[in-house]
Amino acid sequence: MSGYRAYEYTESLSKFAKLFTRGKLPYGPWFAHTLDYIENLNNLDIFYIDYETLHINFERVIMKLSRFLGLRSLSNEDLESVKERCSFSNMKVNTNANMSRFEHRRKPNSSEFLRKGKVGDWENHLSEKECKEIDQ
Repeated sequence: MSGYRAYEYTESLSKFAKLFTRGKLPYGPWFAHTLDYIENLNNLDIFYIDYETLHINFERVIMKLSRFLGLRSLSNEDLESVKERCSFSNMKVNTNANMSRFEHRRKPNSSEFLRKGKVGDWENHLSEKECKEIDQ
């Protein structure tokens, strides 16, 4: 299934979660797909970050990323600029991030590529059982 088809996915989040956790969709189950990378983080030249950590301490993560990339130290103004450019409200309207340039491929009634930008919001759309399956 190509990225194009993934963007067209119109079934429920519940069904998607079930297929994804059972490895029936590309890159799933996610943890099995990424396990080699996670187990070798110290041996590979990979900068690992997750969405939750980015939200908890954006500035610290960006400074760490800057060092990883061998860039100069960032000033407070630089950090504020990066934070503003990477804000969900900016990403939502940025055609390089929001997939709107592929709008002509989107199936009717499919959800937007970027929804809310809230950490953990998926838990509001799945049953307690489905959340536990994902967390396993």
